[in-house]
Amino acid sequence: MKTHLFGVYFDNIGMHEALLCIEELILRQRPSAVFTPNVDHIVNIQCDPDFAEIYAQADLVLNDSAVLLMTSRLLKKPLQAKVSGSDLFPRLCALAARKGYSVYFLGGKPGVVDAAAAKLKAIHPELIVAGTYSPSFGFENNTQEGQARLDKIAACRPDTLFVGVGSPKQEKWIAKH
Repeated sequence: MKTHLFGVYFDNIGMHEALLCIEELILRQRPSAVFTPNVDHIVNIQCDPDFAEIYAQADLVLNDSAVLLMTSRLLKKPLQAKVSGSDLFPRLCALAARKGYSVYFLGGKPGVVDAAAAKLKAIHPELIVAGTYSPSFGFENNTQEGQARLDKIAACRPDTLFVGVGSPKQEKWIAKH
């Protein structure tokens, strides 16, 4: 069930349902986008029609804000829960480890993404890390770096690609590629 608030159609589900939906997307084996907007994203959506369209095309949009949760109730369009990206991420890694889904991590400063992957592997030894990459600042505008990274990701064939380069850059990069 979708709930329309502030120009965004939210998938009105909790964490458990979100994990089930994401697993369905993984099993389909086609590119999909899952976004977790907070208030800042909603403000940007109001000002940026391209950003709004990216959200409209997403496969799953989950509320990442207690403020939006409370506001939805005041507007009599209650969202079920706050499903933040920071809460969802470790659960998705645990799911991937249990089910044998491979993951790829794109984002963070050099060394940080590798350390995060190593920490997750320590927690979930069966986690399959297909790859990691810390992009340079402005990588999204560097055609050569962008294509090289896309080729590398495609060669690794991860089941899940986690992109953490900040909003709206990450959503725009995901939508473009």
